[in-house]
Amino acid sequence: MMGGGDKEDVGGVFLPLSSTEVDRSFTGGRAVIYFIFLIWTFLGVGIVADRFMMAIEVITSAEKEIETKRGQKIKVRVWNATIANLSLMALGSSAPEILLAVIEIISNDFHSGSLGPSTIVGSAAFNLLVIIAICVTAIPNGETRKIAELGVYKTTAFFSVFAYIWLIIILVLITPDKVDIWEALVTFLMFPLLLGLAYAADRGMFSKSSSKVQPDQHIISINGREFMAYECAEYLKNLNANSSELEASELLAQQMLSKVKPSRAQHRINAIRAMTGSKKVGRPDTKKANARSIKVLSDEESPLKKEIAMVESAHVVEELYFVSTEYAVIENEGKVTVEVMRSSDDGQVSVSFFTRDGTATSGKDFKDTRGVITFAEGQLTQTISVKIIDDEEVEEDENFYIHLDPENIIATRTNPYKVQKDGDVTCVKIIDDDEPGNIGFQNAEVTFSETGRFAELTLVRESGCIGEIACTVSTAPGDAIEGTDYEPIPEDQTKVIFCHQQLQAHVRIPLINTQSFNKQCCFTANLTDIVGIRAEFIKDKTTCKIMICADDKMKNIIDNVTRIVAEDMDQFQVGHETWPEQFKNAVVMEDEDDGSILGTFLHFLSLPWKVLFAFIPPTSYCGGWLCFCISLFFIGVVSALIGDLAGIFGCLLPLNPAVTAITFVALGTSLPDMFASKAAALADDTADSSVGNVTGSNSVNVFLGLGLPWTIAAIYWELEGATDDWVERYGDLYNYPKGFIVPSAGLWQSVLVFTACALQCLAVLYYRRITYGAELGGPPGPAKWAAAYFIFLWFAYVFLSALGSYEVI
Repeated sequence: MMGGGDKEDVGGVFLPLSSTEVDRSFTGGRAVIYFIFLIWTFLGVGIVADRFMMAIEVITSAEKEIETKRGQKIKVRVWNATIANLSLMALGSSAPEILLAVIEIISNDFHSGSLGPSTIVGSAAFNLLVIIAICVTAIPNGETRKIAELGVYKTTAFFSVFAYIWLIIILVLITPDKVDIWEALVTFLMFPLLLGLAYAADRGMFSKSSSKVQPDQHIISINGREFMAYECAEYLKNLNANSSELEASELLAQQMLSKVKPSRAQHRINAIRAMTGSKKVGRPDTKKANARSIKVLSDEESPLKKEIAMVESAHVVEELYFVSTEYAVIENEGKVTVEVMRSSDDGQVSVSFFTRDGTATSGKDFKDTRGVITFAEGQLTQTISVKIIDDEEVEEDENFYIHLDPENIIATRTNPYKVQKDGDVTCVKIIDDDEPGNIGFQNAEVTFSETGRFAELTLVRESGCIGEIACTVSTAPGDAIEGTDYEPIPEDQTKVIFCHQQLQAHVRIPLINTQSFNKQCCFTANLTDIVGIRAEFIKDKTTCKIMICADDKMKNIIDNVTRIVAEDMDQFQVGHETWPEQFKNAVVMEDEDDGSILGTFLHFLSLPWKVLFAFIPPTSYCGGWLCFCISLFFIGVVSALIGDLAGIFGCLLPLNPAVTAITFVALGTSLPDMFASKAAALADDTADSSVGNVTGSNSVNVFLGLGLPWTIAAIYWELEGATDDWVERYGDLYNYPKGFIVPSAGLWQSVLVFTACALQCLAVLYYRRITYGAELGGPPGPAKWAAAYFIFLWFAYVFLSALGSYEVI
């Protein structure tokens, strides 16, 4: 429907219901009526888009259980977040524009119309210029929002400009005013190409390093965000290091919940519900839980802190202990001397000691010895000597024990002393011959927590202790990987030396804390290259299996956190389980401010749409796909109604359909996205949802919104040929024998102007990132200037596009 003339038949899918004559001269009353109905249909398409986005949220939230390479079974989301945003989420945001273009082609007997393509370009301009302008200034003073997934953003930003340059190439340069099948197919196939490149960027394939978290590191997923053990540890460290497991779990759960942000779909759903007086998808009410957490943190209420305070107020208990729990002596050396240490050199303290038989017998192999050792003021160590009896018999190695008596301690200071547990006895081994002995690992298998920093292995020396012997310790990976789960032994520590009469030695292997929730992996340590005259390895003790497991306390805390969070996450859920619940929510006002005049007015204004769309199946059916398909059908129906109303409204003003599309229709279909992007900019820690999704959506608009209907129409006219209707329309205007004609007059000027504005917008965002460190927020002055410039570009786009539509330029 073009300007000029007095009368023209106005046809549409629904309006008028029969062919009528419509006067295009300005009739104010009728224009106002159609304008009101147009706004009302915008409200309707927003409400059905709410149902559509709920289905998408349910679909993209689906999880599956996988088994990691270490045998751990974890749940991960089926949909990659980037693919979900660029496919289903973008389709949800752009569905009215896309379906409007498809329906216009089909209802127009597969001829090109002005409303669909112009709406897509106009919507892209509004999204990129107006929405980003609002987001730039929406950030509170002193805060910024930076794009985190820069690789994905660069990909979508490139395609958001190239998509429109491609339109100029095919409509003006290659086959002017005509779209061939291959051109339409290439346009459509750029959509999966965009998905593939964005996914590759998301996985870090275009960069040397990737910050992506591996699935087996995930411990809990809350509303699409995976939290890992190291985050839990940091929260605990910062909050309360003395908390019990249950206390720490509650504190941690609240900290994690405070970091949960609504998804892009939820932001858009809330934007629609704010316009219709409906209940929003909100964050769980944490007031009660926060009060509980404050109580946990209170010094007066915490039993654990009371106990700690009591201990700290009491006297410190000092300890006495043997320096080593095992000594060795050659039978002919005559005596053995062992060392005792205390934990403080303050004051004087005495302790009794006595010997006890083992395989060695007192009076035959050693002299029974009892007595008292005294530590003088400032003395930390004392020694005990026991006589060894040498005989002529050939014997196996034998041992006896020396004990500290915990009942006989006398101290001359205020703080009491006690004998340390596990340090109250030492074993003395009597070596019968002059052999150097054999060495090996004390244990064939040991287990360490990955939070313990080191795996400390003990090597023992048996059947001799004369002279110095040595060996080399090396590691071999199992399902634990060097560099990932543990580090190589430092080069200067790979050689283990046993000095003369030394029976034990230790080697430390550094462990890497991967913050895994269910870690269970292993590697081995091996002994090789023994050095020493007649020295050998102990049979079956040259290999030690080292198991690395997750920290038990951390695992218990995370189990508790999972339970607590699951109980508090109900309000984050979208969708309905049953039809009665849908109809109840459609009729009853459930918003927090439902008592306001505006909320009541919006509720009753949108009530017919709410009741109608309550007939759409709940999201609980078929995993949300049934709701998805039927919602898409209803979006198409309402979009067709919008097309009819917009066409008649444009005639009544009169306005060129292209101008109507880039202004009224584009603005009406993009308003929910504007509110959603602003909410995302305020709520999220990054600018990905507010800026990145705009560029992705603008790309999808062209690839699906034009690629799909143009492919259908191009194939139709290639098969149909030049019909009488086709010849009547285009025969005198073009030299083409047949094909899908898309008049580029007006459209290509609009695309060209948008491309120029888009490049300037992206350049300003880049400048802000370099200058202020982020795309959104920052100093108020520059932010307002940037927003003002973006708004100016939008008005310039509308003005110049309108001039192009009226063939003024």
